[in-house]
Amino acid sequence: MDGQDWNSELIDCQMVSVVDYFCFVFGGDFWEEAKEVFKHAFVNFSHWVSMDGNISIPKSSDDQLGADEWTLRHWHRTSAVQCCHNQHLVDKMIPIYFKEGHSFHKDRSCVSQIFISDRVWSRTHKQELKNITRHDDSINCHSSRPWVAILVDMALQESAVEVNFVVKQPNRPTTQHVFDSPCLFIYAAAINGDTFPFLSRSKRLQLTLQNIINHDKSPPLGGQLMQILQEQVRYGSTSTGRHMTWETWAATLELCRQ
Repeated sequence: MDGQDWNSELIDCQMVSVVDYFCFVFGGDFWEEAKEVFKHAFVNFSHWVSMDGNISIPKSSDDQLGADEWTLRHWHRTSAVQCCHNQHLVDKMIPIYFKEGHSFHKDRSCVSQIFISDRVWSRTHKQELKNITRHDDSINCHSSRPWVAILVDMALQESAVEVNFVVKQPNRPTTQHVFDSPCLFIYAAAINGDTFPFLSRSKRLQLTLQNIINHDKSPPLGGQLMQILQEQVRYGSTSTGRHMTWETWAATLELCRQ
């Protein structure tokens, strides 16, 4: 496929304007200042792939791809990225492509990223949004193209959407807190129709997502159930109560069901 005839693409693999995408997810009027910068930017992902290592691995690796090629390959694969558990600062990456004019250039310099950090704690992490940077050693996605950083506090009850559009400051040294190119910072809190208007269209979807978040907020229960399972399969391995008294396991399981 040469990319000239967009109508020949599969529906799930067609480019979507970044402007339209964010208007759908967050609403239409909250980021007017950044719309001009992203008017030629597109996302194009149909599935997520999981990483086992950091985005940037040690330079000693012979097959380490540059950030631009890594991003471009995910763009052509129509994949977004679920980062590894130990990835610093971010949890997800969605490729962005800047389509210039009316042609599709397979040019690595045309790509950028949306980096997302999602939190499932009962306290806010809003202050950590400003720490997200592409220059971290575990990311190293340097680019002159505009990019997006999003932090979502999914487990909070009070809805919030806050936006800060940071434009490159001239004649200043590059540091972790000075951004190499325009960046749209988005903070969102709570999984509901006020934060994400599209959820208002489906109460069932909203409740499903909220139930998933509530499940993730309860690691003590999950840990307790895992411990019970481990003890059950090790029955008789010692003469202690934890490996012998099955009635204790049953009582604990009954409490978990309530």
